[in-house]
Amino acid sequence: MGTYGNIFQTEQRTLLELYACRRDKGKFAEYLHTHDECRSMDPGTFHALEVLTHSELLHTYLPKEKEVTVNVCKAIDDLIQDSMAEGMAKGIAEGRAEGKAEGKAEGEARMAQLIQILIDAGQLSVLSQALKDIQLRNQLFQQYQLL
Repeated sequence: MGTYGNIFQTEQRTLLELYACRRDKGKFAEYLHTHDECRSMDPGTFHALEVLTHSELLHTYLPKEKEVTVNVCKAIDDLIQDSMAEGMAKGIAEGRAEGKAEGKAEGEARMAQLIQILIDAGQLSVLSQALKDIQLRNQLFQQYQLL
């Protein structure tokens, strides 16, 4: 039995034990999945859990008028999945931004090398053309092995 098992034999025990592990997502999820009483919690206790854990999204799982219990495990699992999807989308967006920045820096460095090579070779007219003609520029990148 949990920490409050000797004092409370009702849903308050579940509520207090969930509250005690609210800061550790792993413990919180493990508790939900290992305690059958989380599968059917009355709406009042569920609302208290929502308030105590500052989970404003939990209210979307409150039952309709005819229902009398809430499946907390399902609610939390859905919230975790939503958070994971949101985190993945954010990570992908950040990765793309980093990739763009790296690609831009590499492109600028490659162009700077080509400019320096053409200036050193005294080929300013070729440089002028390459600035306007992407095909010529790509040929020069290959010619000077600036890939």
